[in-house]
Amino acid sequence: MKLIDFDGQFQAYLRLWMRANQKKYKNVDEMEALMPELYTRWLNEPADWLEDEKPGFYFDRIFDAEALIAWMRAYMQGRVPVPDLLLDRISALGEEAAEGLTALAGDEGATQEERMTAIGLLREIESERPKELYLSMLREAQGPNELTESALESLKAMRDVLEPCLQLAGGASPEMREALADLLCQYPGDGRVLAFLAGEFALSKKKALYASFLGKLGDAGALPALENAASDPGLNYLDFIEISSAILALGGDAPPEREFSGDPYYESLKNF
Repeated sequence: MKLIDFDGQFQAYLRLWMRANQKKYKNVDEMEALMPELYTRWLNEPADWLEDEKPGFYFDRIFDAEALIAWMRAYMQGRVPVPDLLLDRISALGEEAAEGLTALAGDEGATQEERMTAIGLLREIESERPKELYLSMLREAQGPNELTESALESLKAMRDVLEPCLQLAGGASPEMREALADLLCQYPGDGRVLAFLAGEFALSKKKALYASFLGKLGDAGALPALENAASDPGLNYLDFIEISSAILALGGDAPPEREFSGDPYYESLKNF
């Protein structure tokens, strides 16, 4: 299993081309504008470092998803840049690669890079296979991390995740509830989602954040809570702006102007 540095080979090709053609162009910007064309040319030219195979087709000859995933991991473990061409080939196999990628995403013995790359590829494939894995990861996490954030991003595009995510939110930590709120606000028209977000808005100190979630939800039932919060005399300027934006987004009237002199954020804006 060869670990060929495709990035390094393209950079070497590029340096030779620039050295041979620098007198034809007025400046470096003109040469850089040709990069997409040069990359395409490089992909389609037989290369001696590949035994005269074309770089753009090198991985296309392999149809074994498990072998390709193992090759990807070998690159990472060997600290050689993983070729985009290899990642593209895995993605192109679609659901044929989903089982192996899901296993890798859930492998606690794998590196963070390996697991994150697997989740990213699964998202490209638009596979539903890892749904239960992602929900399990969220259930077991004490708070958001790179893996759970990537899992949540994937769940946003999946079907039938409202019910399990609502259940998770009920017993999750404040940090995880915040992360789940960003997903749940894409489900307008469900009273349970409105109740959850309005409840978090009332309890959380992050008024601006939850106001934005309520604005995204698009449910006018949130207006009373937002309008009440906008009149709070202790409200800071940033929270007031976000709450006002949410009220307007939901069809309400803009709250009356207020004095915020002395508020750090308000004062900082006066300098621009």
